[in-house]
Amino acid sequence: MPNRRRKIKIVDISIQKIQGKIPLIVGTGSNNTYASGKFSEKISKIDGVDGLLVVTPYYNKATQEGLYEHFSYIAKKSTKPIILYSVPGRTNVNISIKTMKKLAQIENILGIKDATGDLSYTTSLRKELPKDFAIYSGNDDLITPLMSVGGNGVISVLANIYPKQVHELCQYALDGDFKKARDIQIKYFDITKALFNEVNPIGVKFAASYLKLCKNILRLPLTQAGKETEDLIKNLWRS
Repeated sequence: MPNRRRKIKIVDISIQKIQGKIPLIVGTGSNNTYASGKFSEKISKIDGVDGLLVVTPYYNKATQEGLYEHFSYIAKKSTKPIILYSVPGRTNVNISIKTMKKLAQIENILGIKDATGDLSYTTSLRKELPKDFAIYSGNDDLITPLMSVGGNGVISVLANIYPKQVHELCQYALDGDFKKARDIQIKYFDITKALFNEVNPIGVKFAASYLKLCKNILRLPLTQAGKETEDLIKNLWRS
């Protein structure tokens, strides 16, 4: 089955499982602007999809003008809300504050998943962007700090195995109770680090399989977790 057909099948299965109980956001980004635009357009037409997550184009190392043109083209092709995704550690490019201000003026670009790990950048986003522009943490170890400077939540790895706890952390932060949010952040700090002992999603896939949520099968070039990672996760889960 071609890759795009496989992705659509996964979306269809997700819609059937969710049954409208929670929003479904589908990743449609790549480093090919026109392919991403076409795929975003197709996914936007599926009932049950609530939004799109579009990553910065990897490998190409686009200029800021290129990033603006890339995202604005995809936004024109989509009828769904879009969350941008900046993860320089994987793509080697970040969206500047100046470019973000321009992108935030596009009607259906409504938020960003900020995986820069740079709280100064996050603070600048909150300072410069509209108050209703959503900022989500892309780093589970920085949820509370990011929300303390105006973030709205997290797009999480940890929540795959601790959904209730991550939800509570975010709710406490949204309510302004950062002491309780901090306590949860610290309590699950070690398991968060263990999940990233090897490149994500290797750790969380093992953790989910350990909890009988799925099978521990990954596609190359990803490989199964090593014994050190397995032992870290098992021991922290028991503690």
